[in-house]
Amino acid sequence: MTSAALSSAGQDAGVPWTARRRFLGNAACCGVGVALGLFESPSAATPPAEPWPADVQALWQFAWQGIDAAAVADMHVHLLGHTAAGPDDDEGAWIHPRTLNPLAFGDWVRRVAIEHASGVSGRRAVLSAAYLDRLATLWAAFPAGAQPMLLAFDAAVDEQGRVDEGRTMFRTGNGYARGAALQRGWGWIASIHPDRPDAIDRLQAAAAQGAQAVKWLPSAMGIEPSARRYRGFYAEMARLGLPLLSHAGEEKAVTGANAHEAVNPLWLRHPAGEGVRVIVAHCATLGQAQDLDHPQRGRVPAFELFTRLMDDASLGSRFHGDISAITQVNRSTADAKALLQRTDWHARLLYGSDYPLPGLAWLTSVPRLAGAGLLAAADVAVLKRLQSLNPLAFDFVLKRRLQWQGQGFAPGVFESRRLLAPQPAARTTVTVQGLSATTCDETLPR
Repeated sequence: MTSAALSSAGQDAGVPWTARRRFLGNAACCGVGVALGLFESPSAATPPAEPWPADVQALWQFAWQGIDAAAVADMHVHLLGHTAAGPDDDEGAWIHPRTLNPLAFGDWVRRVAIEHASGVSGRRAVLSAAYLDRLATLWAAFPAGAQPMLLAFDAAVDEQGRVDEGRTMFRTGNGYARGAALQRGWGWIASIHPDRPDAIDRLQAAAAQGAQAVKWLPSAMGIEPSARRYRGFYAEMARLGLPLLSHAGEEKAVTGANAHEAVNPLWLRHPAGEGVRVIVAHCATLGQAQDLDHPQRGRVPAFELFTRLMDDASLGSRFHGDISAITQVNRSTADAKALLQRTDWHARLLYGSDYPLPGLAWLTSVPRLAGAGLLAAADVAVLKRLQSLNPLAFDFVLKRRLQWQGQGFAPGVFESRRLLAPQPAARTTVTVQGLSATTCDETLPR
């Protein structure tokens, strides 16, 4: 499978036709939502300064029982900004200009929705700072020690290692993510396209600078997880102990290379086979993919293929899943029930919010989850109040409250830092006669 085979053909005014067609086919309701103002949800407003109502506070405190806050990491926190002139500035963040053009309807409406979810609508002049300030305000509700893991996001790159601006919807550089995380004492996850000519150098630098995993969205970035040319990259990831957090299953939020078959969960056997710990984003709970093991079956639910990987004893314990997005309205409640009941998987599941998407109140329906038997009816009103007050806290509590036939997620699912790469030794910079020297002090606490 080559990049050319993965990529969608045909461009019109810089807007991929396949992106427009797929968007109109499966997400036209979002456009209607924009027109009707449905993205203007209470959870996009600035959180109030006054204390939460007593019932909300009680539910929040209950959610933390039995959990070590210092071990908690939100594995799936997207980072949005607009500081760079182009997509190859590793110290900046960039959004493609077509997302500002309503004629590029799919990408435009995605940007509108994400900005609403982030609480930064109408603040493009200060987008980067506003996004981080909003995230910091929401995260301030969490106990000391808990960390969001900020996701860098690399550009689409062709097989010759050239950045493809036309197929890059947005890019968040590793330097930008690292700086934002260090400024606030948070964690960060690098993103490195393995077709970059200096990919291994970038990988080593990211690990030395404190990255605790590598994030891929293969369909948007144009990555072929099965490519043999990546074996050296995988070997170095394994040596460094960096897990791969990779999207699998259908992708609707981010266009780009439109390499839709690249998000087949089964392709992720290849990095796992080279010794890399793989974290499947969202547990592949959306869409279908080709059953590569049994081609006669055609396309099957992506979650079925994720299940096969999790149960594959030959892969040892190298396969994991993050539970971000599993409660969204476009995902099957049957998959959430399966994840709850598979207690033998819980040691390999990790908490993630998919922020800023919890900020779209309509995207997670508490009554729907209660109707499916996943929530107690008494929790519905309280959770909806918390959803309007703090969507990040809401997502955490919601997943703590999920149950099926008496079984919830084990507390360890939320202590995600146990599966991240060890942080490098702390470093201090001292100046001696005008020269800077960096020295190793001690290992950072985990």
